[in-house]
Amino acid sequence: MAGLGILAAAVVVIATRPRADSQAPTLAFDAVRIAADLIRLRIDGGDSGASRRSLREAARQIEDRTLSRALVAFADGKLEAAAREPAENPFERGLRGWVLVELGRRPEAGEELRQALKDAPAEWEFRPLFESALRKAE
Repeated sequence: MAGLGILAAAVVVIATRPRADSQAPTLAFDAVRIAADLIRLRIDGGDSGASRRSLREAARQIEDRTLSRALVAFADGKLEAAAREPAENPFERGLRGWVLVELGRRPEAGEELRQALKDAPAEWEFRPLFESALRKAE
């Protein structure tokens, strides 16, 4: 009976401990969602102050890489720093494209956004967002 109690206690401990590897992807996805919402607000001309604060907080909690650095710079309004971060995937390229739109560098922005759309799958959930951003760049 004691062995069963020990086994049950071990199961509870294992099941309730936090998993370090599951938090980072969730935080990164949250930061990407907030960034997409912020870009949509900016495209529509809405107030983005609260979204920028949320993005800043979410992006600072994910591991340091090009995406987190670009998102933090974007949230802080440091657009030149955000534009300098290399893009490793379609979302990062689309983010850089939007940043370039905000900087008034529309030809470069159009190139980045077209490449992001080209590299992304046809059913990409951010396709409509970056198509709207491309229309602003042209």
